[in-house]
Amino acid sequence: MFFVYGGRSSMVERCPVEADVAGSSPVDHPKKMSEELVSNLIHTVYLTLDHNSIVIPYITGFVVCVILSLWKPSRYTLLSLLGFLTLTIGFEYDKHFVGPLVRQTLNSIVGEPGNYVRTTNVITILLGEVLPVIFFVLGWMFIFAAILVGAKRCKKD
Repeated sequence: MFFVYGGRSSMVERCPVEADVAGSSPVDHPKKMSEELVSNLIHTVYLTLDHNSIVIPYITGFVVCVILSLWKPSRYTLLSLLGFLTLTIGFEYDKHFVGPLVRQTLNSIVGEPGNYVRTTNVITILLGEVLPVIFFVLGWMFIFAAILVGAKRCKKD
């Protein structure tokens, strides 16, 4: 079939449409989700919470500290904010970034595997073992310092 649009002919073929589809009411959709879909959604939510069970309190603490810092800024809220932020970054680094970062760094510095074994070991240990520990210790040091500052402030009051 050929159609004419604005005086030009076109080679577009028309898809046949049944008369009952064009004139009928929309298809009735079921009002309930299937049991399989509900089960899959519950499983997805569970796996998401399980995967992020450690970082959820860190992020909650960070958000609370941001709100407190905006409402009533103090050394206590700033140190707490830095602590929770460092712990969150450390968790995400350890969980998601350390492997690709080590591989990328080794590819750019060492080149071929097997060459420069000592350099490979140093990079792997620094990025894969030392840096996650530094994030963890630094984050808890910030929080401990915030507790000390808060206790000192409560003692004065």
